[in-house]
Amino acid sequence: MGKEKAIKILRKHFKALYDYAGMEWTSDDDKELEQLVDELGEIIEEKSGFPESKNIL
Repeated sequence: MGKEKAIKILRKHFKALYDYAGMEWTSDDDKELEQLVDELGEIIEEKSGFPESKNIL
């Protein structure tokens, strides 16, 4: 759920920036945004140690 929410929020803001710049948001941009959120999620997991601490329980 967190990933989908992050994508939704970021998409809204990035689309606004694209509109301001006179650019059109494409499905390729959606794919790149999803990849970016995945990469950010991995970085956050590595730094927080969350997956390991979650598996302890």
